[in-house]
Amino acid sequence: MHRIVIHKYAMSRNTVLGLTLIGVWFAGLSLGFVAARFYGDTLVSCLSLAAGSQATLATPLVTLFPLLVSALAVIIIHPNFLYAICFVRGIILAMMLQALTACYDSGIYLAALFLLFSCMLFSPVLLWYWWRRLSLQMDNFIADTLVCAAVGIVIGLIDYWFISPFLVDVVIF
Repeated sequence: MHRIVIHKYAMSRNTVLGLTLIGVWFAGLSLGFVAARFYGDTLVSCLSLAAGSQATLATPLVTLFPLLVSALAVIIIHPNFLYAICFVRGIILAMMLQALTACYDSGIYLAALFLLFSCMLFSPVLLWYWWRRLSLQMDNFIADTLVCAAVGIVIGLIDYWFISPFLVDVVIF
């Protein structure tokens, strides 16, 4: 006779923490898309004004400083608050994407890529860093922090050297 074998998958602590973090991220994104509909035209008008501003040397720092602060918040506060930070970052990203939809109907994907370049590219790095901090606590802390900061600085410099001048040329002319 044939035996019926049931394989039991034991989820590790790291898997549960990571899936919870990603679930909170998507919950924040969902709430942000809903909240942007009720926010009004203020967000849309501010976003359209920001596209035409000239980039300065401080742009990579101004763009990435909140991202790096939220990445390193896990050091300062208790790791359980990381879920709240992840939720708020998801809401903010979704609200910006919804505002871009209101500003640019036809070219939304291109506008989202260029206007939210740093945020869109740094979000997966940020989720990876947070997942590592939740699962490993302080093991490999310095190496992970340096990788996160280096990727953030590279993304900010690409935004400063390539994306921002392109946007200024497109918006002004």
